[in-house]
Amino acid sequence: MTTTRPDLSLPRAAVMIGAGIVSAAHVGKGVIALPRLTSDLGLDLPQSGALLASFMILGVFFGSVVGRWIDRFGGVRSILLGLVGSGVASLLAPAFPTAIGIGSLRALEGLCFLIVATAVPGVLARGLRGPRRQFVLGFWGLYMPAGQASAVLLGPHFIERGGWQSLWTVLGASSLLFLALVWWAGRTVHEEPTDPRPRPGRRPLRSLLSAGLLLAVMFGFYSLQYAAVSGFLPVALGQLHRVSPADAGWLTALVMMSNALGNIIGGILQHRAFPGARSLLVGTLGMLLSALAVFLVPLPLPLTVALFVTFALFGGLVPSTILSLVPRAAPADGLGRLNGLINQAVQIGSLVGPPLVGFGAAASHGWPGALWVLVPANLAAVAVALAVGRSLARPDEETQTS
Repeated sequence: MTTTRPDLSLPRAAVMIGAGIVSAAHVGKGVIALPRLTSDLGLDLPQSGALLASFMILGVFFGSVVGRWIDRFGGVRSILLGLVGSGVASLLAPAFPTAIGIGSLRALEGLCFLIVATAVPGVLARGLRGPRRQFVLGFWGLYMPAGQASAVLLGPHFIERGGWQSLWTVLGASSLLFLALVWWAGRTVHEEPTDPRPRPGRRPLRSLLSAGLLLAVMFGFYSLQYAAVSGFLPVALGQLHRVSPADAGWLTALVMMSNALGNIIGGILQHRAFPGARSLLVGTLGMLLSALAVFLVPLPLPLTVALFVTFALFGGLVPSTILSLVPRAAPADGLGRLNGLINQAVQIGSLVGPPLVGFGAAASHGWPGALWVLVPANLAAVAVALAVGRSLARPDEETQTS
């Protein structure tokens, strides 16, 4: 295993977060290019959902394995490897313009994204201390919506001029170019071997099976909802309100940026010691009420967009809160494993969410059918949030980090 001495400056920490944003842009490109891919490849709604979910398929099986591997290989080197893999896979995709070819390379991109998303929070948690660590980890949660929004906002510009292939090429090159910044930021990070045996009083296994596992499950239910809603948003806006692909792109980016704002608010709340379980409940219930309102009754476009923005804004409280609670739920030498477990849950939720919502909408002959998936997932998340509060409140299950 490795540990990182607390010598990561804020500018270098920002670069590490930037690596996550660049990697998350590969998630967003699948969202904004989905209408073009659906048309070019002749896909129906469930097949489109499956293509959207292919990005997450490998993470479903290898998330926790990746976490353990990163503990041994090193966080910074793992980030560099993930950027190389996602960049190369993205550049190769235009040479394989079939559903199988694109889906396979998307799966590889997803594995590389998983490596980056698992490695970065471990480097931040070990390289920072005290209130600064809590603050930065809260902000780390915005990497996903910020990266997705960047791709969704800029994607139509490239798609209109060179098809989805142009967007894939630009983002592949961006991942490779970002390597230099990560190499610079990682120069001051000293990762050293640590004793893999548990320290007395740490109870890492119990921690990972209680509070840590609950955090992972909570993130999974959140990801199921957010991936499905944000993934199908351009398609839904086009079908419900005849919004053009370009307009759907910037409206989807607006929704995703509101999720990033929610992550920032969640990070600030955690920095000010707002109870984590309460923040999770507020975010989850806000998502539930917004989803019910937007899908149950036909609404004019401005109100529909406002409700999607509200859904994403409240949802942003969830990831930032969970990520700031990770150091409390795992020992320092178990951060990689827990981050891997959390990202595995994220991948599972993101994998099953879009196809399930696609099937629900198709079976009900309309988007209200999405609620058959979203409402049960949300109610389950509420129950898990309550359990998280009880678990972290037990003194014997809180772990110290140093």
